[in-house]
Amino acid sequence: MALSDEDIKKSRQEALKNAGFKGKIAYFWEYYKIHLLVGIFCAIFFGALIHDIVTNKDYGFYAIMVNCYQTVEEEDVESEFGTLADIDTNTYQVLIDLATSLNLNTFDQYTIANSEKIMAITASGDLDVITSDADTFNYFARSSMFYDLRDIMTEEELSRYEGHIYYIDQAVIDAVNDGTYESEYASSNTSDESTDGMSTIMESGDELSLSTYTESEYISPEDFVAPDPSEMENPIPVGIICTDAPYLNELGLYQNRVPVVGVVASSKRVDLAIEFIDYLWDGAEE
Repeated sequence: MALSDEDIKKSRQEALKNAGFKGKIAYFWEYYKIHLLVGIFCAIFFGALIHDIVTNKDYGFYAIMVNCYQTVEEEDVESEFGTLADIDTNTYQVLIDLATSLNLNTFDQYTIANSEKIMAITASGDLDVITSDADTFNYFARSSMFYDLRDIMTEEELSRYEGHIYYIDQAVIDAVNDGTYESEYASSNTSDESTDGMSTIMESGDELSLSTYTESEYISPEDFVAPDPSEMENPIPVGIICTDAPYLNELGLYQNRVPVVGVVASSKRVDLAIEFIDYLWDGAEE
C-alpha cells in the first residue's frame, strides 16, 4: 500500500528528529540547497544594489582628458582639484577621466564606444570639461560641443589666455549643417583648410560631420599652428591651447602633443570648469 504524502512527511520529520547535527545538515542540504543558493544570490544582488544606491554620489565635477598619457593616478588629480575647488567630496564625486582615448583615423569599436559615452554624459549635463589633442578637440568643437568662452568668462579671465585661444569658424560649421559647404568652402583657400590637420567631410549614415586627420597620429607642438581668427568669417573662441600650461606640462599628460581644453556647452558647473582650466596652468596654488 502506497504511503500518503502526509505519512511521508511524518516519516521524514521523525527521522530528522532522531538525526544528529550532521544528519540534520545533510537533510537540509538535500531538500533545500536550491532554495538556499537562490536566497544567497538574491541577498548578494540586492545587497550590492542597495549599497550602490546608498553610496552613489552626484557629480560635483566631471572632466575627461582624451588621448593623454596616464602619468599620474586619477585619484591624486581628483583629490587635489576637489580640495582646491572646495568640493564636498563626502557628498559629491569628482571624476577626472584619464583613460578615455579616441582614434579619428580608424573609428574602431573602442573609439565608437568612447564617443557614445562622451555624447551620453554630455546630453545628461554631467560632463563639464574636455581636454584633448588638437585634432580631437577640433572634431568635437565642430560639433558645437563647447561654450563660446566669451559667454562664460569675463574679459579679464579671457585676456589671461591671449595668444592661447583656440578658434573655430562658425560660418564653416553652418555651411556644413545646411549643405552648402562644398560650394562655398571646399574649393576656396580659407582658414577651414585647417592648419592643425587636413579638413575632410566624413559621412556617417545620413549625417555629415566635419573632422580632421593628420599623416601622423598626433600633431606635435613644433608643427602646430593655431587657427587664425583673422582669416575666419565668424570666429568663435571655444578652447584654450595648453602647450605652455606649466602644471599640465609638469604632470606630463600630453608630452609631444598639443592639448586644448574647452568647457562643455551643457555643463551646469561653469565656474568650476573655468577653475579647472586655471588649475591646468597653476596647479593647486591658491
